[in-house]
Amino acid sequence: MNLGFVTISAADLNKSITKLIIIPITLDDRIELHVAWQFYIPGPVDYEIFVDVMSGEILREQSTIIS
Repeated sequence: MNLGFVTISAADLNKSITKLIIIPITLDDRIELHVAWQFYIPGPVDYEIFVDVMSGEILREQSTIIS
């Protein structure tokens, strides 16, 4: 049964690009700025994941299929 999860292997991470950035997060009527790691993992499906430096929480994730 496929639940929509994607496994990212160590080989995929070897090709990744990592940056430390400040990302704005909109919450109700305010904007919070979070310091986060941005992981860009290229492949047949490109992934971009933003992880909060302090909490380890995934702030945002998106995938892009290049055709």
